[in-house]
Amino acid sequence: MNSRLVVLTMVALMGLAGCASATPGTGVAANTTTSSAEAPTDSASSSGLAAIKPCDLIDSSELSRLGLTSTGPTSGSGARSCGWDNNAYDNGLGYTIGADIRDGQGLNDINTNGFALSNDPIGHHQGKQVRETTGDVCGVTIGVTATSRVDISANTGSADINQACTLANQFAKLIEPNLP
Repeated sequence: MNSRLVVLTMVALMGLAGCASATPGTGVAANTTTSSAEAPTDSASSSGLAAIKPCDLIDSSELSRLGLTSTGPTSGSGARSCGWDNNAYDNGLGYTIGADIRDGQGLNDINTNGFALSNDPIGHHQGKQVRETTGDVCGVTIGVTATSRVDISANTGSADINQACTLANQFAKLIEPNLP
């Protein structure tokens, strides 16, 4: 399975929590696409998160410095998303980074099925590290408000979850100063 597909699968799984609720602003099922033109929830609008485009979370000078290529913006699973690849890392094994802005899901809405969570504050924000319990994908979720967050996920070509967690944390620290 290619690393981009694995990261997108993890991102979809992280967003499934709370999907059975009929309360506006909760997550949607992974097989439902959400238009990027949809208005975000009030909490995302009032926090300033709604104005942020996911592919702008890492600026072009950092992309160049880190040898990253954007895989472009996408939407779905209740998130506005962007991904980046580095194919030269670790003797060509590479890695994939994904960032998802979840305007209607907070830290309490993380799907824990198949994942181990631990506290991982990033800058001035609450955060959680999300490790696959039977895989090699790791992520860091940054809480922006009680009902909004940004998920950063990493997958390495070497299938080393510790290396993926190091990368996810590195990119969370890079992205966090750009968040409200």
